[in-house]
Amino acid sequence: MARTTAAPTRLAGRARLLLPLGGAAVLLLAALLAVGSARYDGLDGLVLRVRVALAQRRQPATEQPRFVPTPLPTPPGDRALALLLP
Repeated sequence: MARTTAAPTRLAGRARLLLPLGGAAVLLLAALLAVGSARYDGLDGLVLRVRVALAQRRQPATEQPRFVPTPLPTPPGDRALALLLP
């Protein structure tokens, strides 16, 4: 008889350990969703960011070219507007 009463106690001990861990995991997931949706302007933005991150892990980005053209510098102030007017 001692065996049958010991098994439920051991199972109850595991449940006492797993229940707070499961609750903490759910709270952590909820916090990550809240922070992520605030960071990426809603749940749609968060889902899009996660999809992009997963796609980048599957296929690494190609190497960027070493020399990339940059835009020409514009003169400051009114001289920039003078370029637009004929």
